[in-house]
Amino acid sequence: MADSNLSRVSSKDLPGDLVSSIESLKEKLPQAISATGEINRWSDVFLQVFGHEQVKKYILVFQNTAEARATGGFIGSYGIWTSTEAK
Repeated sequence: MADSNLSRVSSKDLPGDLVSSIESLKEKLPQAISATGEINRWSDVFLQVFGHEQVKKYILVFQNTAEARATGGFIGSYGIWTSTEAK
């Protein structure tokens, strides 16, 4: 709806200092709408991964790529992240 309303705005009806901002918005709005749709599609996946339905535990491995190893680098440190269940 925002994109159809914005498309009806004519640059010649705007004050001069707003023209470039509105034209830029017209160009970027379709990308923002598309990104919002992608977020909606992936939101269930994110909720599952981050422990919305149950507690989950993840290990985070930090590698030094300057020291070549089969996994991509020397594992110099790690962390453990535990999600909290939504209430």
